[in-house]
Amino acid sequence: MNKKAVETIPWGVIFGLIIGIIFVLILINLIPKLLSFEGQREEETSYFYFTKLAEDITKMSIGDVKNLTFLTNKELTLITFNKNQDIIKKIDLGESCIYYDLEDIPKPIKCRDKNCICLCKSDLYADFGVFLTVDCESEESRCVELPSMVNSPNVCKSFFLYDEEEKLYDLNIKKESDSFTVETLSKTL
Repeated sequence: MNKKAVETIPWGVIFGLIIGIIFVLILINLIPKLLSFEGQREEETSYFYFTKLAEDITKMSIGDVKNLTFLTNKELTLITFNKNQDIIKKIDLGESCIYYDLEDIPKPIKCRDKNCICLCKSDLYADFGVFLTVDCESEESRCVELPSMVNSPNVCKSFFLYDEEEKLYDLNIKKESDSFTVETLSKTL
């Protein structure tokens, strides 16, 4: 047997190959995660804005005024329920607050006898007109209890924000002694 043919591979080369393979495997797993933020669903972004909005509102003290933002999308509606409301009807919102036919929106069970701000599952469909259904009991819906009732300073009796497109809205929120006033200032997208 030829002893020169049985030479060993240096440990440095083996170690380098192992490190290289590990590095390639890490990159293969990491690249889709780095690119996934671009494909992030609109709903997830709206949930982020809702969580931030609810946290900021609940931390407000009397006299505080904050300008906050919320990102809408066609599958979710931002709405408030006051303690004394069991259902919201289109007539409660006023014709200038919503441009669609709206089915009654029952207050979610988790908000019974409470003031709440909710991000509710929505469906806009056309059937002899344009109808919007809002479901605050669905799995996709989120509600946060508020320490005070919410007023809307315009003709809307309840705060309601829905848009068919993804748009960033500026909201002005003011904490008064026994209530919050939430006003939509503008849309920026």
